[in-house]
Amino acid sequence: MGVDVDSTDPDGVVHLRYDSTRPPGVFFDTNVILGLGDAGEAALRRLKAECGFRFCFSMLNFVELLSHLSDAPSKKTANPFGKYRAAFRRVYSLFDRVLPSAESMLMRGVGLKESTGKMWIVDGASIEYQVKVIAQADSLEDVLKVGISPAHYKMLRAIGAKSFLGVVAEARNTVTDPVKDLEAGGRLLRRFYGYLIFRASNEAIHFEKLSDDQKLAVIAFFDQAGGKMFVSHFLKLLIRMIHDGAKDDANDFYDMLQLLLLADTNLLFVTDDRPFFQYYVGTEHHRIVRWQRFKDA
Repeated sequence: MGVDVDSTDPDGVVHLRYDSTRPPGVFFDTNVILGLGDAGEAALRRLKAECGFRFCFSMLNFVELLSHLSDAPSKKTANPFGKYRAAFRRVYSLFDRVLPSAESMLMRGVGLKESTGKMWIVDGASIEYQVKVIAQADSLEDVLKVGISPAHYKMLRAIGAKSFLGVVAEARNTVTDPVKDLEAGGRLLRRFYGYLIFRASNEAIHFEKLSDDQKLAVIAFFDQAGGKMFVSHFLKLLIRMIHDGAKDDANDFYDMLQLLLLADTNLLFVTDDRPFFQYYVGTEHHRIVRWQRFKDA
């Protein structure tokens, strides 16, 4: 049994149903972690004690926070190192474990686990060590001298962003009927499935070269836990970008990848990001809770 989230209460109350002997893991949008504050930290400690929730750290959280650790000061953020180190300190004191990467969850879910690219396989002990080092660092130099490079993760994000925006640009040039081409099983979705598999296999696997059974397994994954949420969000995002003329934003892609983690049916995702609440996939799949509702529970 996993966790079900019922968000249909007319009073806005969110109802969680789960096995009390196996409380769900909870992971958070990076902005929630950044904005926790003392009140948010106290709320998480209370929820952990009362409900047994296990707070999890996603690789997206890790990469986003670490990539900004060496940012130059700006009007908006006078002390970037202090801001992002504070987030790592809260993670170090509150969170129980690091999650697998979204890419490895995808490859396992479609039956291609053995072909997962090495860069997507999470070494939990190494990540936890790096979180500890950053949390205890007095300066950026303390982080750099042990070989942790914010610039490396900034570069990885830039490469991923360029790749995703290339897919969006191609979609803009090829989609003639957004409703038809973006529907489940449609031509564009199959191309995007191929992009995700190609990326997660470190460019080793081409969707069109898979056997018919393997292709069907990939398509089936996107109608199951995690995959269905991902497709629902992706369709909403692409239609907004292509049909409604919204600005392309690679961060939308990174945020969306987190939904693949919901293939683990005993995970909840907590965020206040509006796009995640502009559609509803039902209690079994839509395991997303607003931060304000979760904190005040």
